[in-house]
Amino acid sequence: MNLAESLKASVIPGNLPVLAPAAADSSQPGLPAKAVSLQVRPFMASHLCFDTDGVLGFLNLTLNPNRGLLGATVPAFNFDLFHAILGSRPTVPASGNITFTTNPAADTTIVMNGTQWTFVSSLTTGNQLLIGPTLDLTLASAVTTLQASNDENTKKFTYASTVTVLILTAATGGSRGNALTISTTVSGASASGSTLSGGDSSRLLYDFLKIQADVAPFTLAALRAEPRKATLEKAISLRQNAYLTKYAKQDTIISFARQYYFNPPDFGLKGPANPDSKTARLSSLNNINEGRWQVLNDAYANAGRAAEAEGVVDAVISTLSSDTSGFGYAANSQTDETLIVTPTGSSNTLGALQPNAPPKPWDTPQGPGPYSAAAPSSAASLWGASTWAAIGQTSGTSASGEVGSSYQTNSNASQAHVDQQVQTYSQAFRHPFYDELAKYQRAQISLIDQRFAALQASQNIPDLATIFGNERVSIDADVYQLQIAYLNTILMSPIPGVVTGVYKNLGDPVRAGEPVLRVEYSDVVLIEAIVIFRGPIVVNQTTVTITTALFGSSAGKPTSISGYVVAARSHDGDDTWHLIVECLNQDGSSPPNPIVPSGYRFDPDDTSVTIV
Repeated sequence: MNLAESLKASVIPGNLPVLAPAAADSSQPGLPAKAVSLQVRPFMASHLCFDTDGVLGFLNLTLNPNRGLLGATVPAFNFDLFHAILGSRPTVPASGNITFTTNPAADTTIVMNGTQWTFVSSLTTGNQLLIGPTLDLTLASAVTTLQASNDENTKKFTYASTVTVLILTAATGGSRGNALTISTTVSGASASGSTLSGGDSSRLLYDFLKIQADVAPFTLAALRAEPRKATLEKAISLRQNAYLTKYAKQDTIISFARQYYFNPPDFGLKGPANPDSKTARLSSLNNINEGRWQVLNDAYANAGRAAEAEGVVDAVISTLSSDTSGFGYAANSQTDETLIVTPTGSSNTLGALQPNAPPKPWDTPQGPGPYSAAAPSSAASLWGASTWAAIGQTSGTSASGEVGSSYQTNSNASQAHVDQQVQTYSQAFRHPFYDELAKYQRAQISLIDQRFAALQASQNIPDLATIFGNERVSIDADVYQLQIAYLNTILMSPIPGVVTGVYKNLGDPVRAGEPVLRVEYSDVVLIEAIVIFRGPIVVNQTTVTITTALFGSSAGKPTSISGYVVAARSHDGDDTWHLIVECLNQDGSSPPNPIVPSGYRFDPDDTSVTIV
């Protein structure tokens, strides 16, 4: 059974009577009573209204096409059930589907989280799904069977279907449903995945769109409510952010808090001290500050500068000593070489001659100077021997060369030492001892504040899991309040029946509590009767049968309606009774028609009353 059916079907048995027509006791003959007046009124009538002000933005004219809302048959909405669903704070469930292309063949299967269901032509025993004449009927039957199953795996899903799709949803919201597996062996059929997907523990299911969709079959009218929709959507998104940043990781947060912010002895609890906790570290810092002051106090006392007068100073002496050293080095080398080639004939075959690569510079000296560089070796020709050989082998040429080289080095080193003392006088006097004492006291005051704040902050750590849980409940309660506020802008009937009055049109302003529609439930009616009858009448035991010619018609069979007396009051000193008779107001046709119309007044002259 889907949600819409649950919301509708649970109303009638719980709130309204389902009666069988009252029958006369055959052992006691009925006694006639004189009718004085008889009038029919519905068992229940509701003037539907909103509990908030607004402007009417929607009327569900589709309930009675081409005729408006008047005369439309409306289902009852189970407000208590839906409020309970919202109050349970469901999160987005995982979902999936199996899509079919043809009617399943016998012995093919679908598997729900490990439980196998087999399609069969006729039911015997076990997990079986009956194959219908068409695919849509097969799937509709499968939904009914699966939904009614008590198998533990099968109950982890809820089921719905379209013409070709079996829709599967995790029965419990959140990410755990993403682990539920689905598969099929039906030819041509395919599952949306090996598991359900989309389950989200962080996001509440009922945003305004989900509320709108679930109550759509019951919606009669609605106010314009865009600000409420936006507020609800914002609250759900903020709740999701809070969940993702804090509550989804609360075990890690609690573990970290216990490690660094919780010290059992601070609370008089059994257990070892936690030296890593903030309170323990602040206590250690306090001890360090105490020790620092004790050392300084002793030093000032030993220097005779702790007393009030001796410790006053107005001068500051600064001493600076510095040593500097430096070294420098410069080197330069140069090589010049000239080659002159002179052709002596016309048959010169000597190609272009290229010198070797120039010499690399000398390496920079390492370490402090002064540095003395050794002279380079005697200059050598930079032209290779092969060059001279080529010239000698080439006819008609002559060559001459010149090579020269030079080098130069410079180095220096220096050292210096400087002592400097500066004495500065001030017009203001200082007392270093008391300055340090004041610094010590300020540090202690600050540490007291920090230790107290840390102790207060750590008070909730033993109960942090409970506190986080309460915070989530509080956030969800705020969302629930907004969900109800939005739901209150949608008009639904708490009773089934027929619309017998429409008091507002689209665009009309509506005030809280102002009637918008009237719905009457007349499948059961109450007949208010004044009769003259000499004899006892017992509430819930005495039956009354009323027979009349409706609207004074003399043609056709007289109409009878029977019921139980549910209220009776007699007049002192006479036989007049004021009765209320509860009657089932449906004939035996299919679908049933009302026996008498609501509001009908019987003509006493054409009406007989029998009381048993």
